[in-house]
Amino acid sequence: MTQSTIDANARFFEDEADVPRYAYSMGIASIMKAKHIVLVAYGEAKADAVAAMIEGPVTEDVPASALQNHDNVTVIVDAAAASKLSTQAQITPFSASVE
Repeated sequence: MTQSTIDANARFFEDEADVPRYAYSMGIASIMKAKHIVLVAYGEAKADAVAAMIEGPVTEDVPASALQNHDNVTVIVDAAAASKLSTQAQITPFSASVE
């Protein structure tokens, strides 16, 4: 990753030495070729993006909105990430605990 990307991600780590230096990246065209897509989002900070992705128009401004055109997508979100969805259609509550 570039130094600017490392710097931008440093806020998520206690020590800059812990910030990953490498990452995988995949474009929308490659993602859309998958047989099954699983998208996971959690937390209130993702609520706007989740709502835009699911209920908004397909637009380059919201790359994940392209998933609306895929036949086999599973979206896993917590209540906070789902909080700005206007519809509850096809939303199945799920909870589990891991010990």
